[in-house]
Amino acid sequence: MKYSYNWLKEIYPKLGAPAKAADFLTIRSFTVESVDKFGGDWIFDIDNKSLGRRAADASGHIGIARELAVIHGDYLTLPGVHITEETLMAKTLLGVRIEAKRLILRYAVRVLENIQVGPSPKWMQERLKVCGLRPINVVVDVTNYVMLECGQPLHAFDYDRLQGGAKKKIIVRFAKQNEQLKTLDNQSLTLTKEDLVIADSNGAIALAGIKGGMGSEIGAGTKRVILEAANFDPVSVRRTSTRVGLRTDASWRFQHGMDSEGIPHALNRAAELLAKFADGKTLKGIIDVYEKRNPSRSIPFSTLGDVAVHGVEPALRRAGDVEALAQRHLPHQPEDRDESPRHQLAGGVMAALAGADAEAASTPHIERQRGEIAPQRDAPQPAQGARRRARLRSPRQIA
Repeated sequence: MKYSYNWLKEIYPKLGAPAKAADFLTIRSFTVESVDKFGGDWIFDIDNKSLGRRAADASGHIGIARELAVIHGDYLTLPGVHITEETLMAKTLLGVRIEAKRLILRYAVRVLENIQVGPSPKWMQERLKVCGLRPINVVVDVTNYVMLECGQPLHAFDYDRLQGGAKKKIIVRFAKQNEQLKTLDNQSLTLTKEDLVIADSNGAIALAGIKGGMGSEIGAGTKRVILEAANFDPVSVRRTSTRVGLRTDASWRFQHGMDSEGIPHALNRAAELLAKFADGKTLKGIIDVYEKRNPSRSIPFSTLGDVAVHGVEPALRRAGDVEALAQRHLPHQPEDRDESPRHQLAGGVMAALAGADAEAASTPHIERQRGEIAPQRDAPQPAQGARRRARLRSPRQIA
């Protein structure tokens, strides 16, 4: 996965030179496979396998910048998101119905009016290019930019191109057997009843978590936009993505598990940018379906001494987990994650954050809330190939 060095440095101004920053990440957290010059920027290409189970917090620039700040013993302070809402309620124009409830962890939308579609700012286009994405128009570019910034995939629909009368309705359901969908890249897909789709009253308009469909896409004449942010079942996304042979930046994130709590921020951030660069007017309220609010599961330590062994307390404080630390817990474990690997990785990750040598560190005794597991004596490597240094290539080598 590609990250912009300049973008990371904007978020964390104390970031060192590209090669040094890449080495810190490779040794402590994620394997940076290469550092390539790109115009006035540098591309950090981080191995997807090393991101793996941390997709929810590390598949965006903010997450990687936070990782670097913690490694360097600093705090990361981010500016807030500011939006102005109109008096007209979003739910006046749009309804959402979830039929495939077992596959929807959270589904939320915002509605914007008065959109002026044109090119996105040049700086935004450059950042998209650094990360391997092609600029399209200001609306699509903003959704991709926010995904790259915070990790949460977004999708935009042209409100007026949806079928359904004066008040439109988005339906999240299973596809009908042999239902047809033409994707935005002009692929014709034949769906099965196991596939999850986003639909209007006339039929499927997107393959959920994977790709948008033709017919509801943003065009030059778009004036009203529906912004979608969701958390779809990882297994469902992976199965459909594999079956149809379609893998996207969004599908990779969903199939590795996202954090439902970040959805409102992503929607508001996109609305803020569209107001600034597309003259958008944000209707009041987020239409938010969040029925599967599973209680957080924590991984308690047997003693505070276990924390002290790794010197983790300062790292946890820098990462913002003060309350979790006070309760002698690691940060909560999302419901959809496997438990055993999560426990095994905990010690290695914490040791890496604290600056300890991953090979020398031993994993603290960790107990499950429902039953116990044996102590882990050997901490796993915090990242695959952690001893491998990133390759720094000059512009001549790239050409």
